[in-house]
Amino acid sequence: MLTHTVRGPLSDGQYQVVYETPGCGIPTVVMPCPNERAALQQAARLNEEAERRQRALEEQHRLCGLSGARRA
Repeated sequence: MLTHTVRGPLSDGQYQVVYETPGCGIPTVVMPCPNERAALQQAARLNEEAERRQRALEEQHRLCGLSGARRA
């Protein structure tokens, strides 16, 4: 699951919501924000959405009888 964080302030005073690109550790910019508060709110919103999607997938797998372990 991607975790969104805040980077900044940048030279222009703005902040960025970013996530670390899996496998290479490079921050990928999701959106610029005019201030830290807006960036923190957006990062929190995106993280909550990702957690909801993750829980929904886990519930779907549970209902279908799937699990993380492979059966022989």
